[in-house]
Amino acid sequence: MNLNEEPRIIPIAVHPDDRGSFAVPWVKDKLVLKMPEQMNVSHSKQGVVRGMHWQASSSAIAKYVYCTNGKIFDQVVDLRKDWPTFGKVYSFELDQHKALYVPCHFAHGFQCLSETATVVYLQSGPYDPKQERAINAKGYLWPTEIKEQSDKDREAPSWLEGIADEDLF
Repeated sequence: MNLNEEPRIIPIAVHPDDRGSFAVPWVKDKLVLKMPEQMNVSHSKQGVVRGMHWQASSSAIAKYVYCTNGKIFDQVVDLRKDWPTFGKVYSFELDQHKALYVPCHFAHGFQCLSETATVVYLQSGPYDPKQERAINAKGYLWPTEIKEQSDKDREAPSWLEGIADEDLF
């Protein structure tokens, strides 16, 4: 794990034709997340917010996020407590033309901006429910009203409450 990494956009070439389009959003030898251990797929309706999630330091994971269909507003928060950018929020809009690399030690969440969106993300390690942490997304600025969240996300503590007892990175 490289603590010097920052979230960043990876441009994706999309090739449209009469049938639809074709893209290669991830190639092991060319991109930042070389050895994914898990792939997740979420389908969301407009206004849904998923996140803000991370895993505790002993199980920290990086993510490579790609919106295969629709558009999302993605946010990540720096959780490196001794870093000058601790608490900084990075915001990105993603669609088929952009992927996002989220390094370890960042909370991650997104909102569906289009009628529906499909998001695929590769992770550097497996999801561990015992190590999952969350802060409430309502403490962040989203482009539209939050129409839906999971019960777990809605009940997550605020930023200050959520990190107060955490052994952050």
